[in-house]
Amino acid sequence: MKNVSSDLKAWMMSNGLTQKKISDALGTSTAYVNTMMCGKKPFGRAAAKKWQEAFGLNASWLMTGEGPMLVGQEGAPERPLSLASHSDGGGIPLIPVEAMAGAFRGERTVLEYECERYIVPAFEGADFLVRVTGDSMVPTFRSGDIVACQRVPLDNLFFQWNRAYVLDTTQGAIIKRVRQAGDTGHILIVSDNAEYTPFELPREQLHGLALVRGLIRLE
Repeated sequence: MKNVSSDLKAWMMSNGLTQKKISDALGTSTAYVNTMMCGKKPFGRAAAKKWQEAFGLNASWLMTGEGPMLVGQEGAPERPLSLASHSDGGGIPLIPVEAMAGAFRGERTVLEYECERYIVPAFEGADFLVRVTGDSMVPTFRSGDIVACQRVPLDNLFFQWNRAYVLDTTQGAIIKRVRQAGDTGHILIVSDNAEYTPFELPREQLHGLALVRGLIRLE
């Protein structure tokens, strides 16, 4: 039987669920949740069914570690991401919003010590992961999605027009599409949600840039 503990922890982190939130949803104690999350006790049929009803996790996967993690995920990758160990230096760091500036600069303290790291086989070579917030990029990116990003050097910058980027701007980090503006001193920032009006951003207000390589969505 595969150990589901690391994947279950990764799923919990990617969905912003604490042990308290899980225990409240299940109507049980945080001690029980911790026991199950750490793999100290295997999932029985009744417990697995309860977790499936509450969170959409596949009861069979919880009991055996085999098959898709989520109900209705047949045919999808069985392990979209798993939690990596800090000690082995592997995995891709999931960067909190407040540390985005350090991620663009590749600061060692941010990328190696302060963040959870995840193994995502589909996105080897990505520099960091970041969680999407807001609805400006729906339907392509939804709030709660995790996007894999590859840093782009600002010197001798070359844009792939109409691709999605994470941009570190004077007003903070944003995820948008980038298109050519009316002059070389600006770039056109475009949302996928038509309710958000495109705007031109002066290049001098761009402090960091990362190309979005793909997304992870756990539903």
